[in-house]
Amino acid sequence: MRRSVTLWVGLFILAFLFWAWWDSGRYCAYVEYSCPAWTLGIYSWDATLRCTLNTGPDAFVHGGFSLGHQDFVSMGRLPKIQLEQGSLHFDLEGSYREVRVAAWIVIMLYFNAWILLLLLSYVRRKNREAALAPPEPAPKVKSCLPFDLE
Repeated sequence: MRRSVTLWVGLFILAFLFWAWWDSGRYCAYVEYSCPAWTLGIYSWDATLRCTLNTGPDAFVHGGFSLGHQDFVSMGRLPKIQLEQGSLHFDLEGSYREVRVAAWIVIMLYFNAWILLLLLSYVRRKNREAALAPPEPAPKVKSCLPFDLE
């Protein structure tokens, strides 16, 4: 198990998700893509992951991709980590559409999927080892005679 790629990559991603949750309490990190008709953005702040689509008149801020990491103090907010009270939020009406998912939900979904992949990998490896193992010799049948015939 220690040489499993699934194990080590999964641990790395899990560590990244916990770091992102911790970081979202102090900073706003985002990736945006903007074109003249709309802006698509993924944001991480206030212990949530937000995906937005803005098709309103104020949608075009800058062309192309934009990456950012902004401190809450510079945004006029007090830094604090909080557990999102509303776990899921869908706002799909109007020109500004948003889906919010609490970070702990993302971490739990990922963790369960990762454990399932580890179990499947383990079972597949055991089945492969059993198929490649040489067949066991047939056990000798004991004779009920008082002497050996061989």
